[in-house]
Amino acid sequence: MLDEIADDLTNYLCRMDDYFVAHRLVKTRIFGDRTVHAYVTLSKSGSYRLFFSTVDSMALHMSIAWQENKTLRNTSSKHMAIYPLKLYKLRWGIETNYYEQKMFWELGSYKVRTKTAIEHLLNLTNAGHALMKILPYEDEKLSTYQDKSPQELRHALSQQIHKEVFFATLVSKAQSSINSSALLKALQVLAWGDGQAA
Repeated sequence: MLDEIADDLTNYLCRMDDYFVAHRLVKTRIFGDRTVHAYVTLSKSGSYRLFFSTVDSMALHMSIAWQENKTLRNTSSKHMAIYPLKLYKLRWGIETNYYEQKMFWELGSYKVRTKTAIEHLLNLTNAGHALMKILPYEDEKLSTYQDKSPQELRHALSQQIHKEVFFATLVSKAQSSINSSALLKALQVLAWGDGQAA
């Protein structure tokens, strides 16, 4: 089905910001045995997104968003078919930011469903992001990251943590072995030569 709708993008219904949008009514069992509106967006980078709406666009014409948002109020009759997608666009930025924060902090496997849980997770990710921005100004060893992105600092810290965990595990294993003094001396030379402390 996605390929069929994507083929329609050559004869796209309309353009919404930087996206080409195609629309088709499809029969699906996802929402019971019923017909729903399927939308496919195509970005400049070539990525597709599939959206479903179980509500007919004409049923939404009296929505609050229609009355409050000039862009939605000025929707032409030609573009009414994609009206549910325009409504969703109001939330799109929030959901995209939330998704990106979850992926950045590797919290993607955590499934939160309640409003309170989402707020808590969002507060946690925003606090973590803020701390990553402040850390280079508080710790002189990290001052080279003051003008860099939090992702670069996070990557550097992650690498350092991996090294320390590796050396700690290696030293622990070496200490528990029978003939460990020569191995420990070699590890100390290796660690000090690399600027690391075992």
